[in-house]
Amino acid sequence: MAEHKTFAELKAHYLAVKKRLGGLSGATGVVPLDRIYKQGTPAPVESLFDFNGKDSEFVNLLKNVAAMHNMDPKIIFTARNRAVVKVRQEIQYLARTELKLSYPVIARLTKRDHKTVIYGVRQHAKMLANRVI
Repeated sequence: MAEHKTFAELKAHYLAVKKRLGGLSGATGVVPLDRIYKQGTPAPVESLFDFNGKDSEFVNLLKNVAAMHNMDPKIIFTARNRAVVKVRQEIQYLARTELKLSYPVIARLTKRDHKTVIYGVRQHAKMLANRVI
């Protein structure tokens, strides 16, 4: 039977495990891009994707949508301002509807959680439904 620990012991154990994992959080252990690349150096788009099969179709989609919005493809998956988020959601929506990719595949390609991708696709669909032409 496990012995009961005090709150202070549990907190110390938690902090030790967190330090051992390098500060990663969450069950997936997703590491932000700024922790992988040197500070101030943007992550190259080519390193984010595998150029085979549907991945190359996704990269073409990414480059086309980025060009349509006059954005650098490198910034779409690193910045967090409103305009970039809307473009990212559009890419996720098009990947889901046009390329017929699953949510986990889109999440892997965009380095996001699949729940974030589901939310992004729904938000873009809602925006399209509310648009008056």
